[in-house]
Amino acid sequence: MNEHLLRSLFPHGKRRGSEYLVGDLAGNPGESLKINMNKGVWCDFSTGQAGRGYASLVRASKGLVVADTPPPERKREEWIPCIAKPLSNVTLEHYKYGFPSQVWQYMTQDGKRSYGVVCRFDHGDGKKDVIPFVPCTNSFGQVYGRWHGFAKPRPLYGLQKIGDSESVLLVEGEKTADAAQKFFSMPVLSWPGGSNAVRHVDFSPIQHKRVFVWPDNDEAGMKAAQAIRRALPQARIIRPPADMPKGWDLADCDWSKERVLEYAIGNLFTPSRLTRSCQHA
Repeated sequence: MNEHLLRSLFPHGKRRGSEYLVGDLAGNPGESLKINMNKGVWCDFSTGQAGRGYASLVRASKGLVVADTPPPERKREEWIPCIAKPLSNVTLEHYKYGFPSQVWQYMTQDGKRSYGVVCRFDHGDGKKDVIPFVPCTNSFGQVYGRWHGFAKPRPLYGLQKIGDSESVLLVEGEKTADAAQKFFSMPVLSWPGGSNAVRHVDFSPIQHKRVFVWPDNDEAGMKAAQAIRRALPQARIIRPPADMPKGWDLADCDWSKERVLEYAIGNLFTPSRLTRSCQHA
């Protein structure tokens, strides 16, 4: 249950961990009425009245009859991520965060189907939330888009760009991948979930490619690059510029294309390979 709604119903209540406590259903101060905000179950231990859900709590507070014990918990319907036609003309309004500021679609390698989209929600305090919206199927075989994580192993972003390219560049974040593409002729890819999610990624589509990694300019970015090297031993890392701010990446880059390529070649673990890949960039 939402704490804001509970406070509007019981102004004298207080939160303790995942519970909201109030004296009774009349809203008096105290702790006899306990409401589990995660499960939606409530019980007034002074009277034995109990129920589930905000609606039943409102009814009980108005003196209407409710069940003595919470109803049995219904089995939660299982939704399994699947691959479907590309999501288009879909109103992506999140129940909590509203409309996304940016959306990135994860396509299959043939460019005909979609794993879903990743939505970015920017907040006024400078923070953000990044949440996937993916096609899922239920036990009846119905397919609906849902706010749900990708199936593991998770797909790479930009698979449809690979084609017959012998080389790819990996960067952290869809926004960075899009921004970096203007600097390189090779496909620039990314993955969902950020620096800590590398272990969940399906790298099989590029396991036989020449792979280059340009990490974010921070410790987490370098750890992600090293994790990619463990999954793809042939991968080579481009050292991010040390004189740039922490977290700097190619989405922040205002360099010329020539300067980016020159820097990449000069700061690669094995420069000769990147030279061959970038000579026509």
